[in-house]
Amino acid sequence: MESNQTWETVVLSKNKTVIGCKWIFKINYNDYGTVERYKARLVAKGYTQTKDINYLETFSLVAKMTTIRLLLSLASMYNWES
Repeated sequence: MESNQTWETVVLSKNKTVIGCKWIFKINYNDYGTVERYKARLVAKGYTQTKDINYLETFSLVAKMTTIRLLLSLASMYNWES
């Protein structure tokens, strides 16, 4: 992730606390009861936030695969360059 420049590591200020996170795993089943797909997401433990202090600092943009496929198909159709 760091080599893709997805985020940058910064030093935490002394008056700030780290907001934890946890993985949520889910299994989706189809109508026949067999596994359709495995899903996972990383969520912030928002209950450790303080009102008006750090609500805006925990936003993490997540793109769905359908959105990525749409953008790739549009780029292919219109010969967009990176």
